[in-house]
This record gives sequence, C-alpha cells and structure tokens, in this order.
Amino acid sequence: MVEDVACVPWGEVGQVATERTHEPCVDQGCTAFYSCNGCKKDQTESVSSDGVIYRNGEYASSIKKKHKDHSHTHLSDERVLTLVASHANWNPFLLCFLSCLCRKTRAISDRHLWREFCLSRAPKMVSDLLNGTKNKQIDGGWRALGKLFLYCAGCSGSNSSSHFSTQAVAGHFISETRFSRTSGRFFLIPRCRSDVLYVSDPCEHSNNPEDVGLFRGVFRSFDKSETKKLLTFRRVPRAEDEKCPFCRAGVWSMSRAQMIPKSASTRLAAYDEKVDYSICLNGHLNGKCALLHLSESDDYGEDV
Repeated sequence: MVEDVACVPWGEVGQVATERTHEPCVDQGCTAFYSCNGCKKDQTESVSSDGVIYRNGEYASSIKKKHKDHSHTHLSDERVLTLVASHANWNPFLLCFLSCLCRKTRAISDRHLWREFCLSRAPKMVSDLLNGTKNKQIDGGWRALGKLFLYCAGCSGSNSSSHFSTQAVAGHFISETRFSRTSGRFFLIPRCRSDVLYVSDPCEHSNNPEDVGLFRGVFRSFDKSETKKLLTFRRVPRAEDEKCPFCRAGVWSMSRAQMIPKSASTRLAAYDEKVDYSICLNGHLNGKCALLHLSESDDYGEDV
C-alpha cells in the first residue's frame, strides 16, 4: 500500500563527501580515477610505415607497444560510480559533479544514479509513479525528478501567463519537501480526479503586494491522464514564453485553460483565490499562490 505522503530529505546536503571518497572504494589498487578517454575530442592519427603512430603530427606510440592499461579503474565504470555515490549517501552535489565530467558519466548518472537518488529519498512515492510505466522509466527522466525533489524554481515577475501580480523570486535549494497524493486531488477539476498527482507543500516567500507560496508536483503516467486528454481535446495552446524549470519542456498554463478548481486555493489558503500553475509535457507541475502578508503585530500579537 503506497503511503499518501512522502518526505524527501537531502541527506548530507552541502557535503560532497570529498573526505570519505578518499577511502578505497574497490580495493587498494583502484583508488586512482580518470575520466573516460572516449569522451576526449577527436584527434588526428596517422601510422608510418615502420609502425609508429603520430597524433596531431607528434609521436604518440608504437603499434607493438600499444596495449590496454588495466592498472586503474576508470570513473566511467558504472559499478565504481554506484559505490562512490552510495558511500556519499547519494549526495546531489556529487551527482551533479559526476554528470559534468564527460558524456559517459553523464549518461550513467541520468540512467542509473539519479534513479537511485530518487528511490533513496522517496521510495514509496517513486514506486507509485512507476506503476504502469514502460521499462520502469519516469516521464522527463530521473534527473528532472531529482531536481523537482530538491529545487524550488522561484518565479519571474508578472507576465501574460499569470492572472495576479508578483515580484520575482529567485530559485533555491531546500532541505526537505513533503509531497502528498491527497493534496494533488485538490488541484484537479472534478472530471480529472481519477489522475494521480503528487503536490508539495508551498514554500513561502516574503513578497509584495502579498507574500507568495511556491509549490510543485508530478503526475503519474501523464500521457494517459485525463488532464492531458482534456488539454488536447480543448486544443489549449502551450505557453510560448515559458518552459518547465525541471525538464525544459513546453508547458500549458492552467489559468489560460480555465482548469484551476477553487479547491486549490482552499488547500493552499491562498489570498483572494490567487493561484496559478502550469503543467509541462512530462507531467511536472510548477505553481504559485498569493498568501496573506502578516505584519509583526499579526505574528506576535498586539501589546496590551
């Protein structure tokens, strides 16, 4: 039975585990790591008649002496990357670092490491999202889901896709997020209540004229959802000036589609029913709402 609420902590955030990764991860002879040679830029090679290889016009090696060096474990080895990332408790900063090394480590990170990160942070929620999917792949990729767990995307200033004004809020990482499947039902119109949607609690920010709450979420099997079918049936155009902050896919503005139920503002305790959110092609939800601004006297009570 899948739990309704999933809390997604970072674990050891801010520590890239540089001290711990100095310990041997495989054995005493495999502590030197190198990025894979296959991702280096192509180099021009030529072979002379005497079997000497020249690379970019300079002497490289002899064919007779050319052999593979098995004395080191390459960082492009998936088993090594898994051991290192697991030893660091799937630290997201480390996964980002590995993704930047080369194409092979990035492919391993996107396919495997970010999946293990998501499973380590919200195993029951991820298992529910995978229910009914093909080849156990998540819409938009595992890296995008990991970013959704960790990152409050902020919001830009008022634009044509929003029906209430707000100042810009910068995106930032957060230490813990609570996602709820029950909360997700409040963001679906009655016709689409059969869809499965996880939505986070709002991240509150001081703003003018009202404070702003930022929230995000993810659908299960969005391609098969009633929400996407209705958006397609109504021929709702996608926003031209907006992209999903988690996977960079095109998005639908739910305020333009007139598919924001009043229950969403009730759930968020939004001021004057000011709620707006968008949904991308991969089923990621990103939204904001206006919250009643409290003064210091409201926070602490009036002096008697």
